[in-house]
Amino acid sequence: IAASEVGHMMVFPRLINILEEQAPNIKLTAVPLGLHSLIEQLESGETDIAFGSYPKLYAGVHERTLYKEHYVCLVRADHPTIKNRLSLSDYEQAKHLIVSAQGLGHIHEQAEKQLYEVCPEENIRVVTHNFLVSALLVEQSNYIATVPSKVAEALGGRNNLRILKPPIKVPSFDAKLYWHERFHREPANQWLRQTIASTF
Repeated sequence: IAASEVGHMMVFPRLINILEEQAPNIKLTAVPLGLHSLIEQLESGETDIAFGSYPKLYAGVHERTLYKEHYVCLVRADHPTIKNRLSLSDYEQAKHLIVSAQGLGHIHEQAEKQLYEVCPEENIRVVTHNFLVSALLVEQSNYIATVPSKVAEALGGRNNLRILKPPIKVPSFDAKLYWHERFHREPANQWLRQTIASTF
């Protein structure tokens, strides 16, 4: 299953108990994004399923929408200046931690581009390629991270993080399953797709 680290944290816990009961001999492998071209991985069967939002996946790739995702801002609970509401002025003046998805074909590239347009360059202090790392760094700094809401969910509602509505309009997106036409009718692939979809 190819996904971001947040995608893996969304899918794997949902699957583990089901697999223990229904298919105890199946082995799951978390395939990191950017290892190879995602289309090539799906077409070759090296990867059975991709999970996330990849608008550039087309040529022979099927998709199924699982849920709609939106963006939130994460700040540490005891941030010295940001309390329960985030104004545009607060946002522009704050120090930011940006998650980069450049070159991965993930929808987050669009949000990343928007953040670079809104945030003054001198206020972008850290760039990481990992959503969970960004949230953990926010807990220990006065930075803001603008991330999909499932990042906060994956962390299990940690008490030292606050979730705030962004003061800018960051488009929501659909989280989907993707698979290649070559495996569309393969029973094992069909079972895996249906099993994942049913957990959402």
